[in-house]
Amino acid sequence: MSNSTVADQVVQKWYARPVFFVSDLQVALGFYIDKLGFGKKWHESDGKGTVCQVDRGECEIILC
Repeated sequence: MSNSTVADQVVQKWYARPVFFVSDLQVALGFYIDKLGFGKKWHESDGKGTVCQVDRGECEIILC
């Protein structure tokens, strides 16, 4: 067995990304983007619902 540490073996950065369920996605996007300075990273709609991600710095939040 090698002398490598656990940190040496980790190849991905793991982090928490909260999911917020909102009643009006457009209002929530306006708040996060216009008031808090987040940017929209991606946005998808499948006919059943819409989900998007906003981020600022290393903070990422999913809105749906």
